[in-house]
Amino acid sequence: MSSTKIQLKDELVRHLVKLINRQDLINLLEDWKFKIKETNLSKFELIKSTVGNTLTTEQFQDLWLLKEKNYLKNRNWILYRYDSSKIEKIADLVEFKEEITQELNKKIQSDFNLTLDKFEGLGLYIVFDFEGSPRITEELGFKFHVYHSIERIRCLIGNNGYIQISGVSKIRINLCLKLLEELLETKIEGVPIYSYVIRDFIQQMKPIEKLVVSCPREMGGFSGVERITVEGPNVVEGMEDLRSRQEILFNFEGLSKLGAWSTVKSKNAKIDVQGQIKLGDDETKGKVLYFLRS
Repeated sequence: MSSTKIQLKDELVRHLVKLINRQDLINLLEDWKFKIKETNLSKFELIKSTVGNTLTTEQFQDLWLLKEKNYLKNRNWILYRYDSSKIEKIADLVEFKEEITQELNKKIQSDFNLTLDKFEGLGLYIVFDFEGSPRITEELGFKFHVYHSIERIRCLIGNNGYIQISGVSKIRINLCLKLLEELLETKIEGVPIYSYVIRDFIQQMKPIEKLVVSCPREMGGFSGVERITVEGPNVVEGMEDLRSRQEILFNFEGLSKLGAWSTVKSKNAKIDVQGQIKLGDDETKGKVLYFLRS
């Protein structure tokens, strides 16, 4: 049975390959049985000279998933713990997808779409696409079109005992977590990020590029300021330099007395007390998860 062909505009091709590592793209094209001769071409030129703008649905999904894998470190995630031994229950992706589909059909009435793939060394990646609220667009000549937006929930069930969830709708996120709890037969718990974890992060992940301290009146004893944000290439040392050179009493220890650290960001990672986390390279991810375990 022949695959459906998809004609892509140059803008979409550029967008997809921009977020993909060059060597990963070459490996994918070779998996598609293309011979790569010109290595000095840009990523866009590389795919245009081999595949062109016409892809099969399978190729497009492969390319889209590769973009998703390369962009994992740039997304904001909410972190959860689960029993990692339960990942053995996901032996067959087709069967597991059918199980998720059956359960979702019982829980919701609207349309949805599922994408599943195993990312080597990372775990199982699931994309839940739910039908969003209808929207109406108006064109010239009193023409109206109704379309439904997508509420997308991304989920990475890691081999390390953590589940990363990314999405806008808290209702959809909770739905997906409850469903995974049932299918994996395990308790999924949120990972609290306390102020002392943020303090460890500040000490170990220098230089720090952003600090946010929340200043509740009950803690600081003053009103009118709810949040203080400091940004720069090295804010901890920068504040100390400001204090010593300009004799301004504004430094890390001083801010610590005003309230609780709520957000901290370094070059490759970001965490906040709401449980949101952004992880860069594997070394950074290992360090941050170590803070959370201890």
